Amino acid sequence: MSITYSTCRGGEVSTSQVTSKRLPWTKDVDTKGFARGGTLVVVLGESGGKVVCSVTVDDDASRTSTASGAFATATCSGF
Repeated sequence: MSITYSTCRGGEVSTSQVTSKRLPWTKDVDTKGFARGGTLVVVLGESGGKVVCSVTVDDDASRTSTASGAFATATCSGF
């Protein structure tokens, strides 16, 4: 399994990748400044399964995506 996400700090956007984590996986990020275009991508391995990604910014509605199967990919973006 692979998890890739972007964050914005001080106007700089960076991308991080986490591999071989157990699910469920969560991460809280505190940022300052405003930048749109954040992305969270979760890709399962060959054995597949079901994956759901969800991103909530402040108190806004969550961005959610679901996928299933071998190498299933769920993508949440535009936050």
